[in-house]
Order: sequence, then C-alpha cells, then structure tokens
Amino acid sequence: MYATQLIKQLVTERYHGGGVRDHILRMSNMASKLKPIDLGITDDFLVHLVMASLPKQFDNFIVNYNIGPEKWNFEKLIANCMLEEERIKESNGGSINYVKDKKKNHKSPTLKAKQSQHLPQQQQFAVEKDQCLHCKKTGHYKKDCPDFLKMIMARKGENIITFVNESHYVGYSRSTWWIDSGATIHACNCLKAFRLTRTTQRRESSIRVANEVEEKVEAVGDLPLELANGFTLLLRDVFYVPSLQRNLISVSKLDFDGYDCRFGSGKCELWHNNACIGLAVLRDELYLLSLSENVNVVSSLTKENKKRKRTPDVSSKLWHCRLDHISRGRIERLVKNEILPPLEFSDLEQCIECIKGKFVKSIKKGAKRSAGILEIIHTDICGPFPVKSVDGYDSFITFIDDYSRYGYIYPTKERSEALDKFKIFKAEVENQHDIKIKVVRSDRGGGVLWSTYALSASPWTFYKVLVREWNSSPVFNTGRTSIEWGS
Repeated sequence: MYATQLIKQLVTERYHGGGVRDHILRMSNMASKLKPIDLGITDDFLVHLVMASLPKQFDNFIVNYNIGPEKWNFEKLIANCMLEEERIKESNGGSINYVKDKKKNHKSPTLKAKQSQHLPQQQQFAVEKDQCLHCKKTGHYKKDCPDFLKMIMARKGENIITFVNESHYVGYSRSTWWIDSGATIHACNCLKAFRLTRTTQRRESSIRVANEVEEKVEAVGDLPLELANGFTLLLRDVFYVPSLQRNLISVSKLDFDGYDCRFGSGKCELWHNNACIGLAVLRDELYLLSLSENVNVVSSLTKENKKRKRTPDVSSKLWHCRLDHISRGRIERLVKNEILPPLEFSDLEQCIECIKGKFVKSIKKGAKRSAGILEIIHTDICGPFPVKSVDGYDSFITFIDDYSRYGYIYPTKERSEALDKFKIFKAEVENQHDIKIKVVRSDRGGGVLWSTYALSASPWTFYKVLVREWNSSPVFNTGRTSIEWGS
C-alpha cells in the first residue's frame, strides 16, 4: 500500500515553483525510497519523469534533451535545469508563470443547461498588455495596483511580501535595504547586528511572497540601522529570512512605530518628530534607503549587545586554539624559530578546555623496564570517536617502545587494519635499527586479532597497562580538548 501511494505521488508530481533544484531532489528522494523494493526504477527513467513534471516553459529544453545523444546524470540534470530556469526568468521579467490545477466542477450538464437559459452569458474580453487584472484599469499591473495593495495590507494574521522581482536587483548588494509599501513586515537576510528578542511563533514560522511561495523564518528580533545623516533607525520585530535576496522595510510597520513616509518626485523621505531623518531613492519600482558610508549596520544601542571584535592574528590565545591547545613553551619556541609571527601573550589566560581535557595521571614508581629498544612493544587501538577526521578516520592504533618511550601512531578506519599497520611498523623499525622485535603486548581485549603472530608475552601486568595509557594520554588529551573547544 505504501509503495503504491509513493509511485502515484512520484508519477503525478508537478513543479509549481519554489526552485527547480528542490523539486528534482524531492523526486529523487521518493525514488530512493522505492529502491529497496526492487521495482526497477532506473536513473534514465527518473530523468524522464522529472522532465515530464516541468511546466510548459521547459518544452524547448526537453525537446533538445530528447534529440541529443548525451544522457544526463542527476548532477548534470540539476545544473542544466537551474540554468534553464534562470534563462526563463530573465526572458519573462524575473518570474515563471506556473500552471495550477483548475477546480473540478461537479455540476451536471443538465443543470448547466437550465442555468444558462436564465443567466446572461458572460462576454469574453481580451486583456491588454498593460491592463491591471485587479481593477481592470490600464497603465499599471496588479502588483502595483493601489487597491490590491490595500487589500493585502488589510489581511490580518498573515505576513506577506507582495513584490519580489529578482531581475531588478542584479546590480545591487544583498546588504542593501529597500522600502516596500506592499510588505507587512520588516525582513532581512543576514544576522549582522541582529538582536534576537524572541523565538518565532507558529503563525510567524513562514512568510508568503508575491509568487505564492512560502519562505522559512528562523528568528525575530530588533535591528538598528545607521542612516546617511547619522540617525539610528531601530527596526522592531524584524523577520530573519536567509533565502531573501534583499532586505525589506515595511511602510506599515514604520507608520505603527511613529515614522512618517512621504513619497514624491522619485524619492521617499522618512520623518520623525517633525524632522527628516532619512532619504530613499526610487530604483526599479522600490526605494533604496541611503545608509551611512562608514558602516551599514551599527552594532547595537547598548553595551550588552556590542558586536564581537575579530581576534587579531598576533593573539597567542588564537594560535593556542589553532594548534590543538599546545603549551605556551611550545608556542614560544615556534615564535623563536620564526615559524609563527611575533605574538602577544597578554591574552593567554587559563584555558578551560585544557583543564577539562588534560588531567595529570600518576605513574607507578620503581617498575622494571626493558634493557634495550624493540624488546617490548606496547600497542593499543583507540576509538572509534564520534567525530571523524577530514580523511574519514575515526580511530588510531599506537605502537610504543618500552625502552625509549618512542611511539608511532597510525590512523585507521576499521579495526581489521591493525595487522596491516603492525606490518608497516615492524618493517620500518627493524630495518632502521637492524634489530628484531621480541615481544608485542596488548590488553587482549578483542581490539587486535593477532592470528598470524604468536605473542611470546608474559601475563599482563598493571605496570604495562600504565605504560600504554600514559604514553597515549597526550593524544587523548589533545583530542578531548579539541572536542571540548568545538562544542
């Protein structure tokens, strides 16, 4: 039953906006759920299903693919579909006309015939190119219609941005701020100087833009803006929407906070307490707000919310964290050898992560040690750890000489690699010192399966455990400290 519903959903899936990449990944996710059932859905068949789900604007794109000799994989399909979507948006003024399903009419034909005898037939009229579909007047479109904007602003409980046309903002930065009379909320796409005041409520979890697409809201808070004349404009209840391409200021929200917006002559003046505090210039159907030349966004209005400064490269604390929390003496040696630049040690205080991750372990005194190198080799496997390295390793194996305390560390991905790593270690040290390894000791806890080598080791003693653990402790301390600092 579940497979039937999933197949039906996959076949009837259609693209109605919101990004063609997300649409293709959603269909790929449906197909991946059907693979364990062995239904035989190949990648080529899935590519044709995706092509069939695209709107009519992609017809030429689909024809070119069908007549071409090359077969696409999913990565190339996503890339080409995104390029085609951008091309269609540029040719249609920044938007795609998506076809929605019509509502079914359940009335019978006889009832329609009876009603048509008494009701006058509606005359079909041609829509002019510059005619508004809301008020039926010429000279503007529906998105610019004053009556339509008033109706949108009269809706209560909905957060709406009525005008977002990406083709108009190609030459502008994402950090610019625009005054929009059709927006019912303030919206930003960056957390710079953003002060989180509360979490989003259920009705504030998403907003609706002009093409009926819902965008996710991640936070709500206050944001101060420093205008060109030095005045700090505090925007309250700003919605943080990362997917927005520009920052928007709502005229209705400014009016609610006591600000007056005066439009005319291609500009918008902001007034507060009978004084002009800011100016916005008309640019491509919206008003671009003039901000301060020094900083676009001030840090905060209070000391508690000051912007965190970047730590300079001459900070010893910064290099202490970069180099896996090494000691001050080692940092000073690196500076002396000109490996690191001259550093300031005034900020190198007690490191909490070092205190948590590095504990001094007592060593048993008076224990007997081997008389020469390679007489006894201690080994142990450490891991797996919850965080993998950049190369995919999650554990390591150590080989420690009992006499010299010299150790080797080999990263591993599986415990079965222990024997291969030992062969590499054995060949290297025996060729280097021209001496054979006599004894190899481990804790025999199942971490190492020495089926090939017969270990001539005496029964395990507490001293040998201390040797292995004590020599491995620096590696553990560094790992624990890095994990503690990262968390």
